[in-house]
Amino acid sequence: MTSRQRWLAALDSQPIDRLPFWPKIGGNYLPNRTGRFAAATLQEIAEFVDFDPIAAWVPMGIKATFAPGFGAETVKDGKSQRTRYTTPSTTLEQISHYDEASTSEHPLTFPIQGRDDLLRMADWYAARRFTVDQEQLATARQQIAAAGETGPSVAGMPTSALMAYIEFLAGVANAHFLLEDHPDEVAHLLAEMHRCLRDEMTILAENNPADILWLSENTSTTLLSPQQYRTYNKPHLMEYAKICNAHDRRLLLHMCGKLKALLPDLADLGARAFEAFTAPPLGNTTLLEGRSAAPDVCLIGGTHACLWQESPQTIIDHIQASLDPLPHHRGIVITSAGVLPPDCEPETLKEVCDWIKQYPVRN
Repeated sequence: MTSRQRWLAALDSQPIDRLPFWPKIGGNYLPNRTGRFAAATLQEIAEFVDFDPIAAWVPMGIKATFAPGFGAETVKDGKSQRTRYTTPSTTLEQISHYDEASTSEHPLTFPIQGRDDLLRMADWYAARRFTVDQEQLATARQQIAAAGETGPSVAGMPTSALMAYIEFLAGVANAHFLLEDHPDEVAHLLAEMHRCLRDEMTILAENNPADILWLSENTSTTLLSPQQYRTYNKPHLMEYAKICNAHDRRLLLHMCGKLKALLPDLADLGARAFEAFTAPPLGNTTLLEGRSAAPDVCLIGGTHACLWQESPQTIIDHIQASLDPLPHHRGIVITSAGVLPPDCEPETLKEVCDWIKQYPVRN
């Protein structure tokens, strides 16, 4: 099998020649390389390890427009980034800071502080409309053609309503205070956010040529309760999955947190794959628990980021202990779950990758 064929077979829970392996190398990995890989490119490391990559991250092919008086603007100033949400009556602002160690943005202030902000942000979402962006789709087709069979292609989607509200709009603590104090206003905001994402998902499923439609959920019971998930997240995600399945598209949910208490709810969402399926102690769910709860869903992960700071044999022992009890190995992709720690050397990746290639899969 090619890497793309292997990935797609795993996503579809079909027989595979061997387990796919994808170390999630982030932007902080190459700058921390020393020795023989000090000046290496990502392509050179990929060729040395010979893993199964995500080959192309392509544009969504969606253009957003606003009603008059509404808009959005992101301005960068050094390591700070300001996103302004404009409405006819006010401007709400989010400020984030760039963290060099993780090469990521971390929110510092949130646009929603109180009840009035909930109402204005709901107005802002209500003013958004979406159309197909043919230029982006042309770029996506070119990138997919260039990637060939080196791996699957992905089109990423924004985060669904409740998780985006918690993570980006109100912040964890204030999001829950407002949900308790102003449930109707929060519900109204979430409904408008959901309408936007449903419209985007419809355009994506109908037009984007990517192999995988990737919804970045970051789900974890450290951020919400199982009851909140059932009330606010699950109905929305089931709608997105229904849209994707109606067009025979593969919906992947990136959920990098603690999921064990949510497994009964996740099992019947209709998604094709759960990604960043993180083992204890960083996560709290094993591959066997995931397979038992969701027998037809592809599980992408099986380890945890901290494990990849250990010796190759320790990593191999963990992976084998996770794989051996499974009833079969269809629908499994081994990854670092979270982003690979930069102090995991390419030699470690290669030793683990070589072992995974010879592991006897049971189809």
